[in-house]
Amino acid sequence: MAKKRVNPKIEDSELLAIISGRKTSGLNYAEGALSLRREALLERYMGSKYGNEKAGQSSIVTRQCLEAVEWTLPSLLRIFLSTPTIAEFDALDENDEEQAKQETIAVNRVLRQNDGFMTILVWIKDMLMNPGAYIKVYWEETETTKTEEYTGLTEKEAEQLLSEDGVEPIEYDTNSVTLDTPVGPVTFISYDLKIHRTAKKGKVVVDPIPPEEIAIDGKITSVSLEKADFINHCTTTTRSKLVEMGFSTKVVYDLDAKTSASSERSARRDLTEGENADFNDTESNDPSSELIEVDETYLWIDYNGDGVAEYRQVMSSGDTVLSNEEHDMCPFIGVTAVPLPHSSIGQSWMELVEDIQRIYTTITRQLLDNMYRTNNPRTVVGRGVNLGDVMNDIPKLPIRALDVNQMRTEPMHPIIGQVVPAFKVFEDMKEVRIGVSKGTMGLDADALSRVTDGAYMGALEQANQRMEALARIFAESGMKPLMLKIHALLTRHQDKAYQMKQQGSWVSVNPSSWRERDDMTVTVGLGSGNKQAQVMGLKDVIAMQRADQMTPEGARLVSEKNSYNARSKFVEAVGLHNPENFFTNPEKLGPKEPPKPDPMIEVQKEFNQVEREKAKLKYESSMADIKRKYGDDQGKMQEKVYSLQAKIRKEDRDYILKEHDLIRKDYDLLINSEIEQTRMARENMPELDAAQNDFRGEMDG
Repeated sequence: MAKKRVNPKIEDSELLAIISGRKTSGLNYAEGALSLRREALLERYMGSKYGNEKAGQSSIVTRQCLEAVEWTLPSLLRIFLSTPTIAEFDALDENDEEQAKQETIAVNRVLRQNDGFMTILVWIKDMLMNPGAYIKVYWEETETTKTEEYTGLTEKEAEQLLSEDGVEPIEYDTNSVTLDTPVGPVTFISYDLKIHRTAKKGKVVVDPIPPEEIAIDGKITSVSLEKADFINHCTTTTRSKLVEMGFSTKVVYDLDAKTSASSERSARRDLTEGENADFNDTESNDPSSELIEVDETYLWIDYNGDGVAEYRQVMSSGDTVLSNEEHDMCPFIGVTAVPLPHSSIGQSWMELVEDIQRIYTTITRQLLDNMYRTNNPRTVVGRGVNLGDVMNDIPKLPIRALDVNQMRTEPMHPIIGQVVPAFKVFEDMKEVRIGVSKGTMGLDADALSRVTDGAYMGALEQANQRMEALARIFAESGMKPLMLKIHALLTRHQDKAYQMKQQGSWVSVNPSSWRERDDMTVTVGLGSGNKQAQVMGLKDVIAMQRADQMTPEGARLVSEKNSYNARSKFVEAVGLHNPENFFTNPEKLGPKEPPKPDPMIEVQKEFNQVEREKAKLKYESSMADIKRKYGDDQGKMQEKVYSLQAKIRKEDRDYILKEHDLIRKDYDLLINSEIEQTRMARENMPELDAAQNDFRGEMDG
């Protein structure tokens, strides 16, 4: 049943006015306070002048802001990119374990396909430099068209080719050939085709976007953008790209070209590109390459007038609406290094040391000015001094004066002794704020796994705690929603199965059959940092497994899968990927065949058994003889019986020892078989040995 309209439908002109108003009043607007704040921070990072410099005095600018970013960045990159799996989906029940693993591998694979290293690097660096950093995750449909030519096709082959999806004929020719056959002349017809084959392909795109391109609902009170009523992404693209996206060619070529860059973008280009920063993108004679400014807006609005707001995506340029559709997901994720309660925008990492850079710069300038003046003091002269001689710097040239008392140098007092301790004070202040110092230049990538350990947290230094908090903030507010959005996009749009390698085997993956997930565990930094400790720990685990396997009780604790898992982790720890290149997953093997017994051992066992049976018969015969011979003399008979039983017990012990010796030989055969298999495996994996030796050398160095 259609909903009753309670409000008039919004016209395009009114919709564009609403978007423009909310964009102007939103956070991050190009001409707003945040824009000016980002410009100032970029200047601090680049070491630009403050504007208070004086002629003849030092104008040096120290770079504490740059140091805060560049020394923090490597630690975060190591934490988030040192393992192939950044995050894992939690199984929802006992039957979901294998499916959750498959989805984990698939989602992490998508991030790597989007140039994962540079994508994460840019996003983290944006977060360190700016109050807010943003990334966009969306599904992109692309079309590729290529020309193909076919000759000599039969009618059936031509019809089959033209019936395929995406095939459009360009040229179509027929050829006839008449051949004489025993039954008379026969005419054969062949077809020559020239076609355009258009293939559509969809993929998840992960794209970090400049902060000045996004405007956010000013009422939002959290870093997460999921609750934002309005988000606008203003970017530039060519007319050709817009046509490829499916918009009308006539509409696209009627749009006005962009003639200038935003002030913030111009400022960035001025600082980073210098004299080459002129905005001349529109100086092209090819209209298809002209840049068009496009607004991509996501907002909650009652567009249909049914009294209920719906989430819509509106594409527009100038006063033209290119598209207006309902949408099901916010494609943006925002992070901030220092979140502020009940605010979408926090503080950047650089802002924590911005004032320290200003103080450092001031003190350093004054110290240098003092050193210049101390080494080159001004000369105080009287009326009788020759000023020409004073101004001449030629060594050993005398200064003429009527009275030597009329000339002296300005008294100067070096201040380096007072300034150096001040540097130490502010260096300590910087360490307290951001956790970067000479002693904490590198954060153990395993540290993130210990963040939740209260006892360990109490023993950590304040510097490492600060860095770990930053890593956890980015993991929970950035990486976790990023992976969930990738999963959601694959589920909704990837409707065709594809092949993916999982644990050394190719498996078929069909995201359209995945179940909805709203929770996952960010595993970054878990067991990936201190490789030396990890390798030693894995060696201990493997040694314990081997020891357990030598006893019946311990063998129950260690399965083939347990051993394979430990060895797989060892391969990864020494820097190699793909453990299946060195060890075979026991799940791919059939039932284990026991080693074939030594036939001589079996013969000896049978012989030993025959001898024991003969001894038993001999014992029974001897007992009968004793009873018959000494039946009347009970004492003598008892003596003979005891003697016979002692002899039989000795022979029985000898048989038992022989049996144990045969069993031991069986065990030796089994153990030797295992040793031989291990030796052959070691001979077949020189790459692992080389990697381990390289790893030892790296650690020793």
